[in-house]
Amino acid sequence: MDIRFKRASELSMEELLRIWNASFEEYLVNMKMDLTPFIRRAAFEELDLEGSVVMYVDDEPAGLTLNGYRKYGEEQRVWNGGTGIVKARRGQGLGKPLIEASLNTYKAREVDTALLEVFTQNEPAVRLYKSCGYEEVDQLRVLTGPDQLEASAFGGESSAFDYKVGVPAEAGALDIYDHSGPWQTHWQCLKEGQSVILTDGNEPLGYALYRNGFDSEGKHVSVVITNVGIHPGTEDQTAVLNGLLRFVMKPGVELKRHANHVRSSRPQLGVLLEQAGFKTSLELLHMKRNMMEG
Repeated sequence: MDIRFKRASELSMEELLRIWNASFEEYLVNMKMDLTPFIRRAAFEELDLEGSVVMYVDDEPAGLTLNGYRKYGEEQRVWNGGTGIVKARRGQGLGKPLIEASLNTYKAREVDTALLEVFTQNEPAVRLYKSCGYEEVDQLRVLTGPDQLEASAFGGESSAFDYKVGVPAEAGALDIYDHSGPWQTHWQCLKEGQSVILTDGNEPLGYALYRNGFDSEGKHVSVVITNVGIHPGTEDQTAVLNGLLRFVMKPGVELKRHANHVRSSRPQLGVLLEQAGFKTSLELLHMKRNMMEG
């Protein structure tokens, strides 16, 4: 078995997409994409094709890993934005050399921290990542809410707070902004989203990042919340969370509602969403590898 690798940047986007779709055939969720969404995803999530790898076995495409790179202060991070093996090559022990090829790329780029998310039920992938030095740092959930959300959800109307709506980068510039969550939750990935900063009239007490969806006639039909942060010194964090959720989720209005990557390490948000009727639709593990430890 002859295994070799190419940089994803050596391929056309059409060929890369073909390999992507073949590598995620019959996956746990539908990952198949057409060309335009594929290009948009690469741009929105800051995937770096020069730093991503495609695996060939006996001169045939066998899998790929697409990676995103980002700097946080002095820390260089990389995110595994999708690793898949072509269906005909699964079960042949090719996952480890594919991951190791990416790790070698990370080292060449002097990456400090490698991050990824993996579906909890994908036990072979979890074992693979652990064997390559990744450790679990958090459990994540995607929650889906009722289309008809009671007007009293999240405590009902309140005039206790002020709200400032803006672009996601405005939340990212706050001193209280939390950089520790999963890659896709951060303001850099929310190119078409919004932020809301909640204040007591003076200091910011919390923020939320979210994205509204509209139909072809401009009607507001959906909302996805991706990141919620609270000032650590806030006395009544529940009130602030309720205020943010009430503003973003629009109780009393018919909408498709989702909350992505809700972290188990910060359970209060999940509790409030569940009390409002949200249900878990997907579970993932947030994993990390310290690249400075070999």
